[in-house]
Amino acid sequence: FSTPRTGGAMASGANINSGVLFARNSPWALGLFRDMLDSRWYGPAGFSTPRTGGGHLPGCVAEEQTCINSLRNRKTFNEHVVVMPGTQYNCGLKGDVMKRFSAEDPTLKVLHFMGPSKSSAARTLCAKGKSMTGDGPTDYGCSP
Repeated sequence: FSTPRTGGAMASGANINSGVLFARNSPWALGLFRDMLDSRWYGPAGFSTPRTGGGHLPGCVAEEQTCINSLRNRKTFNEHVVVMPGTQYNCGLKGDVMKRFSAEDPTLKVLHFMGPSKSSAARTLCAKGKSMTGDGPTDYGCSP
């Protein structure tokens, strides 16, 4: 389960963002992560026996998002992975998303605090004495 990047040049959803991943504890998912590590380990030449099938896997020398996107068009990948909208999952904290969050939009499932927004996570999730973490305003996620 992955979400497409949102905003900017990636708005088309053509690329998967690995900022938020949900993985089932299954042999295939374990193989996927091992294949990604191996493709990094073997470098640009890659390797010819990926656990997830599909033949030769080129090396992933950049970040994991590049590797995931190189797997996206493989039949076995598409049989095991669901790609969900970045407007619902993996939402970066920007103006429109913040408005939706403040309005308690039920379609907004996962906020992704990244880059400069990291420092605002506790303040955002615990504003006005209300905890969006589910643990209360003084428990995990909201305690100072």
